[in-house]
Amino acid sequence: MQVISNNNILRKKYRIYEYAEIDSTFSAAERLLKKDTNEDSLIMADSQTAGYGKLDRQWASPPGNLYLTIIKYGNIPIKDAPKISLIMSLSIIELLKAELPSTKNINFKWPNDVLVDGKKISGVLLKGFSESNQNEIANLMIGIGLNILSSPQNLAYKTTSVKENSETVHHREYYIEKLVTIFDEMLDRWRIEGFSFVQDDLEKSAYGLGNKITIKQTDKEISGIFKNIDNNGNLVTIAENGELRLISSGDVLLKTW
Repeated sequence: MQVISNNNILRKKYRIYEYAEIDSTFSAAERLLKKDTNEDSLIMADSQTAGYGKLDRQWASPPGNLYLTIIKYGNIPIKDAPKISLIMSLSIIELLKAELPSTKNINFKWPNDVLVDGKKISGVLLKGFSESNQNEIANLMIGIGLNILSSPQNLAYKTTSVKENSETVHHREYYIEKLVTIFDEMLDRWRIEGFSFVQDDLEKSAYGLGNKITIKQTDKEISGIFKNIDNNGNLVTIAENGELRLISSGDVLLKTW
């Protein structure tokens, strides 16, 4: 492991850790927190031997892609934590809009995936830790995976990478610097303006908006028309009987997947 010393932009705000190979940046972040580190940090790796995503699903992590976990300190109300994940998803969308051809269709798949032309290119994982105040999160881990040079194969859904969609491909540190900068700017804007701009922008790019979707939860599936995303980041559906339903967790499944 080494600490990067040549990234002056990010070093002003973060302690940066870089690994050639690690089990996962998310697990490394948890180990750092157990040491009572009190710095906002970035943990990145060129490859992961035990990368995982939501519900501990294994995520193939060969060299050349972006594997990053951000540690953020500061008391965050528990009710606001899911919004951080959505802000990161929007940040990834803004990054890709700047880096991929304008002909590419970049979408947000609620609650934490980004798609290019209907194929998954990125995902976000969130975990918070509370101390004495159970209504606030003392520190937050935001894990990000972005396919740059390759994408996992033989999955139940289609995947893609930056390389498959653009003639220009940069090293992962280029994307990390731009992504973290966008994310921090959006966090500042959220604190000043509130969540409405995130809600509006995600709805504009929401995959399946206006269509019938199925949300898979741990023990059941819920179907309905995808109406909108509310001001708390919940997915709102319209059931067959016209009832509005607020969905706070689950995975959106679409017919094209």
